[in-house]
Amino acid sequence: MPQFEFDPAETNAPVQLIRGRDAADAARRVLAVPVDTIAITAPDEEGWQTVTEDEAVAGRLRLHQRMRFRRD
Repeated sequence: MPQFEFDPAETNAPVQLIRGRDAADAARRVLAVPVDTIAITAPDEEGWQTVTEDEAVAGRLRLHQRMRFRRD
């Protein structure tokens, strides 16, 4: 199962790593709510997707890739 980074909307909360079959499953697991109450936007240029729960922003989510390489 892939891992996702979840950045909660709370200001002082740390980024969490959560496993899920897809972005919706990972959001459901971290928020512990039914999947029909969650909406996820399309990824932005950095891969972050906004997660809303009952039309209130709950945080943002992106695929966590274990190996990242930088080329300068």
